[in-house]
Amino acid sequence: MKKSLLFLFGSVLFTAGSLTAQTVYLSEDFEGGSMPAGWNANPTTNAWAVPSVTSTYFAPPAHTVFAGCDDDAVQTAANAASDITSPVVNLSAATTVVLKYDAFFQGLAYNNITEVGDVIYSTDGGTTWTVAGTVPANTTAWGTYTINLSSQLAGQSNVKIGFRYEDGGEWLYGLGVDNVSLSTPAANDAAVMTLNPVAGSPAAYGLVSNQVTFTGTIMNDGLNPITSMALKYNDGTTTYTDNISAVNIASFATYNFSHNVPYTIPSTGAHPITFWVELSGDGDHTNDTLTTSIVGVSFMPVHSVTVEEGTGTWCGWCVRGIVYMDSMRAVHPTTTSLIAVHNGDPMVVTAYDAGVGTLISGYPSTLVNRALVSDPMNIFDDYNNSIGDFGFADLTPTITFNMNTRVATVVANAHFAVDLSGDYRLACVFTEDDVHGTGSTWDQHNYYSSQSQNLPLVDPESGWDFQTLPATIPNAQMYYDFVARTIVGGFTGQTGSLPANIAANSTQTYTFNYTVPAGYDVTKMRAYILLIDNQSSTVRILNSAGGAVPLGVSENASLNGVVVYPNPASDATNVEVDLLNNDNISVEVYDMTGNLVSSSNEGQMSAGKHNIAVNTSSFANGMYFVKVISSNSVVTNKVTVSH
Repeated sequence: MKKSLLFLFGSVLFTAGSLTAQTVYLSEDFEGGSMPAGWNANPTTNAWAVPSVTSTYFAPPAHTVFAGCDDDAVQTAANAASDITSPVVNLSAATTVVLKYDAFFQGLAYNNITEVGDVIYSTDGGTTWTVAGTVPANTTAWGTYTINLSSQLAGQSNVKIGFRYEDGGEWLYGLGVDNVSLSTPAANDAAVMTLNPVAGSPAAYGLVSNQVTFTGTIMNDGLNPITSMALKYNDGTTTYTDNISAVNIASFATYNFSHNVPYTIPSTGAHPITFWVELSGDGDHTNDTLTTSIVGVSFMPVHSVTVEEGTGTWCGWCVRGIVYMDSMRAVHPTTTSLIAVHNGDPMVVTAYDAGVGTLISGYPSTLVNRALVSDPMNIFDDYNNSIGDFGFADLTPTITFNMNTRVATVVANAHFAVDLSGDYRLACVFTEDDVHGTGSTWDQHNYYSSQSQNLPLVDPESGWDFQTLPATIPNAQMYYDFVARTIVGGFTGQTGSLPANIAANSTQTYTFNYTVPAGYDVTKMRAYILLIDNQSSTVRILNSAGGAVPLGVSENASLNGVVVYPNPASDATNVEVDLLNNDNISVEVYDMTGNLVSSSNEGQMSAGKHNIAVNTSSFANGMYFVKVISSNSVVTNKVTVSH
């Protein structure tokens, strides 16, 4: 959107019946990257900023550059209003005036104080201000809103518009605004506001030959009601039309659509889609069209949600992280990778702590796939919003541990569902449960002691109610779970662990080695493979997979490697076993609930590679664990069955 400030002089007068095109008096999208000329913040400190400050509790979804008042990061003065206001606009020639803006405002409360977001205006150049309405609350997404201010502003020559945030003197959240305009709308104007699936979203990936239905929202940005229109999309070859009639969409109202011609995914790879609305007499064609892209794949990878928790023994609020991380493991043990990244205590891993610290602004905080930054209290909602994400590749770690050298080896197999080009990497995280130590730095501080916080602070694993425990819980009682012991490859992943160009259906393999320190209990350790997009601003984790580090194998272990293919499997899969020595081999397959569904004893096998066929035709669709057992070692891989 082009920034413009249009002053109209003279006696030009428009009416709803004669108007054909939109007339814009003020338009600001804040893309200049600083406070625009003529716009003002009051107070000038600890208030509105362009670009907006963001933080743990005020983290709007991506929306290009926007103006924001982040109360979480820079709390406004007690009980004071914090305003952002526009330059003076001359509306003396206007008979119809509509304010349109985008906003992210959660409308949340803390300590019984609720944040307030208002739209304000002045007709005397900013001397006095009037509240025109409140900003609607939406805790998860930006919204686009309109207010008809004709009766207040039409014919006025000294107008300012603005937004006011009030925190009531409490430490609250914030308000973001973008794409602010004052205009006389066209008589007829249909705008495509949203289109789903959004390119890159989970729903934008689908199996070849599956169908995708396009849905979204049309807004009537015109002064006349919409009674009929055509919704169309084109895939580069064919245009598909859905004629909408017998509707009556009032001015500035919205219409939710579901296009009646589904799109059949023709092949693997990306398929660009252009979607638009056609309305007779439409006076503004700049808002008619949106685009997306549908990606066809040959299989859907199993996706696991990665939770990295910023925590520390010194952090009294972090006990809620203990509760919610334990709760997550109790509810979703097989579809989460849970990692506690400690700060400022004896369990800190410096490189990991530094990486997490760049993405959060306080403790405790959780990073969910490094896409959502939140409080541990929200990880169940964050999990539900993330588990359906497209996983890009099936990840299968083969984990072995040598008792003599204490070297843990993780062979990471990544079977990709799509072509990828760029800087994608693998990393390997080792965690340990029941970590215990002595000395005051191992004491857990507890701000919930003897307080009623209206939170479920009973830990499902220990049964502790932290509200009945002391303010400092002695180290003798504390055993910490999910503790990150190392991240092999670093926070951004191992350089060169994946090629720059990855073909769909290819399997990439990388081996990680980690010498486990003598003081660590390997029987309580897990290893997680992370697939990382190092090109994204948050080094986003696209997928993860993990397993327990086995009890250990001797120097004379016979199993050199195990690969399961094809993966996913339909009616059969192969287990390739690489033996260093002659040994007795058996293969067991378990479902996600731990039930044995298949087993075979292959007897004595010679050194070298062998293929063992597993019939999966009777298996239900889902993920299974393939366990290969020798006389001195056990290796477990995952396989997905999809008929």
